[in-house]
Amino acid sequence: MLHVVFCWELGDGLGHIVPLAALSRQMVIMGYRVTCILKDTTHAPRLLEPYGVTWFEAPRFPRLSNPIFAINHADILHNTGYSTSEQVSSLLVAWRAILTTVKADLVFCESAPTARLAALSLSIEVRSIDSGFAMPPMPNEKTGFMPAIRPEVLTEQLAASETRTLSVINEGLVRLRLNPLSSFSHLFQGDVWYRNWCDFNHFSMHSPERHLGQIEAVGGGVLPIWPKNGARKLFAYLKYSHPASLLILQAAIRLGYEVVAYLPDFPASVVSELVAAGCTISTSVMYRLDQLSSEIDIALWHSATGAAAHCLEKGIRMIFFPMHPEQYLACSALRRLGLNIHIVTRTEKWTEVLEAVQAWPKQAFPGRWKLTNAPDFAARILLN
Repeated sequence: MLHVVFCWELGDGLGHIVPLAALSRQMVIMGYRVTCILKDTTHAPRLLEPYGVTWFEAPRFPRLSNPIFAINHADILHNTGYSTSEQVSSLLVAWRAILTTVKADLVFCESAPTARLAALSLSIEVRSIDSGFAMPPMPNEKTGFMPAIRPEVLTEQLAASETRTLSVINEGLVRLRLNPLSSFSHLFQGDVWYRNWCDFNHFSMHSPERHLGQIEAVGGGVLPIWPKNGARKLFAYLKYSHPASLLILQAAIRLGYEVVAYLPDFPASVVSELVAAGCTISTSVMYRLDQLSSEIDIALWHSATGAAAHCLEKGIRMIFFPMHPEQYLACSALRRLGLNIHIVTRTEKWTEVLEAVQAWPKQAFPGRWKLTNAPDFAARILLN
């Protein structure tokens, strides 16, 4: 029985584990043995265990206490375990041990650069799955470097960043008597399949034949239900760590919106206050996005990945609260298409923001960005 191993090393939230879980379950149905190595195992017991998928926590170092201001992927890696060659070699030893122990035949990496390096060093076939950010297009022809994740970055800055991180990676590889990389971009080369649409790619519209569409998550979750009282409806998936999350929910309550929200990390005391004010809140299980009603007036998200398709299908207005460059670039891709969305980048008057967005005419795009199902996606990436 072929053993497929999914690796997720970087990133946060449900945007990674939900599609990986859908693909894992499908591959089990297809007769494969499946193991997932995950950065965040919070939802693994619910999403993986009932379907016979084995899971482990991914080896990684804590984010630097004083991270550098990241301008590209080289800086992101520097902040998340690639600041010293000792750390790189330690991570590689751990990943190589895991892949060897579980006897992986085929590795799929989602935001997992060290797992990819480890698998290649063991001559295990590696393929990548990505929303568009972790595996960006190859070096820009004008600059010769991987794309920046922020605007107005100088070529000299990109060069210095890539040179520093490449040196650390290669020193770590040499410590283990492994072949060094010829360039930083070599870390991102290979067989990549995008669980997104080409239109929504974080950097540009490229490789349309490799973009298979966002994966439909079938089953699981809580049904979002609003009282039939005629009030305006707002749905939210927000993190407490964003400074505007609580403020805009409070503004929506003042305006009389009926609020249904998934607030996984909100303090219990704050959740109690919101519930007392009339909100319907889940803190442990996500709502079923495929069951969002077209009657919803506004939806609040941190990222467009995994959320936008459901809203665009039904004409739900959207406000985004990006927390890091990946989310900002995902939201900006929608703006690049000319879609009528609001992206929060500074402190605003939240009541005025809600009233302004509410006044927009609804834009519905039924069928334009059709979700792909897990069976079709799995068959494509396995049989390629």
